[in-house]
Amino acid sequence: MLISGVFILVIFLVLVAYLRFTFRIRRKSEPPYVPGHFLWGNSAQFSKHHVRFLQTSQKQLGDIFTIRLLNHYFTVIMDPHCYETFVKVKNFDFFAIMHQVLNNVFALEVKSSRKLSIEIAKRLKGMYVNTTMDNFAKHVQNSFTDLTKTSAMTTSDCNANINTDGNTSVDWRREMLFTLMSKTMFPSLFYTLFGRSVDPSGEEKTKNFCPKVFHDNFNLFHKYFTYLWIGLPLKLFPQAVEALTVLLQQPTSHNMLRRDGVSEQIKVSINHFHQHGHSEQDIALYNLVIFHVNYNTFRAAYWCVYKLAEDPRILKDLERELHEAIEMKRADGEESVAFTLAEIGEFPLLDSFWKETLRMYSGTLMTRYITEDTEFEMPSGQKYTVRKGDRAVMCAAGVHMDPEIFEDPEVFKHKRFVNTTFYKYGKELKKLIFSFGSLCPGQRSAILQGKWFLMNLINSFSLQLPEGQKAEPNTEKYGNEILPPVNDVQIDFRPKEGAPVLVYSK
Repeated sequence: MLISGVFILVIFLVLVAYLRFTFRIRRKSEPPYVPGHFLWGNSAQFSKHHVRFLQTSQKQLGDIFTIRLLNHYFTVIMDPHCYETFVKVKNFDFFAIMHQVLNNVFALEVKSSRKLSIEIAKRLKGMYVNTTMDNFAKHVQNSFTDLTKTSAMTTSDCNANINTDGNTSVDWRREMLFTLMSKTMFPSLFYTLFGRSVDPSGEEKTKNFCPKVFHDNFNLFHKYFTYLWIGLPLKLFPQAVEALTVLLQQPTSHNMLRRDGVSEQIKVSINHFHQHGHSEQDIALYNLVIFHVNYNTFRAAYWCVYKLAEDPRILKDLERELHEAIEMKRADGEESVAFTLAEIGEFPLLDSFWKETLRMYSGTLMTRYITEDTEFEMPSGQKYTVRKGDRAVMCAAGVHMDPEIFEDPEVFKHKRFVNTTFYKYGKELKKLIFSFGSLCPGQRSAILQGKWFLMNLINSFSLQLPEGQKAEPNTEKYGNEILPPVNDVQIDFRPKEGAPVLVYSK
């Protein structure tokens, strides 16, 4: 009885302490608070479908309001015209949020992390973009060549045509879409970032450091990203622990630097870690941090390929646009056609398709830690005080799914962004897509890589979805930069005969 009484008392004291430090009274100048549960605040409403919850709160309280998730307060800004102000407020600190990710998700404390971030950002601009794209283009071509070589399958795995002489020739091949992407886009990103082994035997001594194993385990680990980010211990998720153990089986930093084509990002980070006395495990963990950013490009490409295979009209339109560009550049008899960095950006329909995919499937929450009580002015001129220690947030999907900005926001329209302007409250929007966040230095490279991959895929393969196959985004995963699918789908594909090879030209 005594032990039972002590236990109840401890629970009571913990609850009192939690409520004491969590519950607070709104100050007169602060944004309105969204009512929530006395223990977990708005967590249940938010996790169920955060876009609908935020849009409902916006209708009730206006374009700025504060929610509570457990013991953390978030001031949510829903007016997209606030973007320029949001990213410039001195007291809205992104690096504190990045530190939280490094610490909570990867158990990593990086010395001079701001300096490292600045140095890495430099390697994602200017001449480095050309080098990165050149490497990426070669890896894409290699992955497509490998895929074509292995496209001969048994009739139980794919559709087959019967020739007039009675011989069976494989035409269409069927894969799960994640499998197809893990054989094409994923290794292209993997090798562009980490380079290839220079082991003369061709065998990587670290057997698990290859695209297939890395993909399977990174995808598994990434499922727990949000739980880890909010501070739940890694040991609560045995599958994540097991996946991370495999992901850390990387070449030593010395061998990593010797790999053929290793990216400047990896070189800079390893050298920084060496200079500041970090361990080999710290270096391996930070490699995962860098890859995490690249993984968003993989997810975006997944949804692009899904939409191409789902709707033959979209695929036909993009094929026509690419074919016209190829024919204008292709000389008689040439087996390859070169495109420059600038020319990749000269496909208005492809650009619109890419943007529409990001609009539909982005889950980004641009989050900043508020370092001091700060006065924030809305476009209307009304001023609010946001409190030190809270987070300020802009929700990408809240903008992307706003029917006042985008007509029929739940409908995918691949031509939506062709020669079109968009308005909110009668004022033209300067920024439409928030998928990568304002401080993502690699967003230009990510967009170029995504477009180049799609150009090559459309040029090289025919695509279609088998009847009844349908994927939906997992709306419980908002907070991820690109939403994962609830379920994977099958996809049919076959190589196109006589297609030229697309070459990237510096």
